[in-house]
Formats: sequence, C-alpha cells, structure tokens
Amino acid sequence: MDLSEEFLYVAENDKGEVAGFASGGPSRSPEFAYDGELYAIYILQEYQQKGIGRKLISKIAEKLLENGYQSMIVWVLKDNQAAKQAYIKLGGKVIGKKDIQIGKRMLVEEAFVWEDLTGFL
Repeated sequence: MDLSEEFLYVAENDKGEVAGFASGGPSRSPEFAYDGELYAIYILQEYQQKGIGRKLISKIAEKLLENGYQSMIVWVLKDNQAAKQAYIKLGGKVIGKKDIQIGKRMLVEEAFVWEDLTGFL
C-alpha cells in the first residue's frame, strides 16, 4: 500500500472547531475485491443527523475516484446500528463479517461495500 494515497477530511463548525472527520485510501482488505476503503469516520454527537457524515463519505468517494479507485469497503462493528443504517441509506451493502479482538473482548465487524463510487458524484 502506498501511504501517499491515504487521506483525511475534517468537518468544522462555524467557529472553526472540529465536528467530525473521515479518512480513506487503498483497501486494506485483500480478501475482498474492492480497491478503496473508508478507514474511519467519526462525527461528534451534537453534529450527527445533519448530513455531515454523508458529505464526508462523498468526499472520500470522490478522492478515491480521482486516485483511480472504483469501489469502496468499510468495516463497522455489528452492534453499531446508527452507522450501519447510515451506510445502508447511502447504498452500502453488507458482504461479509469477521471476528476481531479489542482488548479482552471479542467483537464482530461487518463489511459494507459500494461497488461503483460514481453514484456519489
């Protein structure tokens, strides 16, 4: 993976304070045939449900397209219903899952994909 292809977008409120962020780049999931990845997205609670997440994900998709990628995968904890509903609303589809260990806890992540990023344009 070429680290120069990783990128980060930050959303600010009208006072210049961070309201959220999203990062992406080449896929880190070789077990699936999707070339781009949304690595992380986080929106402060007071800014959720205001379209910021959709705008950040769209920026990630646009940048991936600019870099020659056609699709995108994101991993989300199975119990994170809010994120999963947002991804479904944006057209993401579940294609797989895996067990992960965080500290002493075993959790399940689900993979959501967008096969054609041009839908974000």
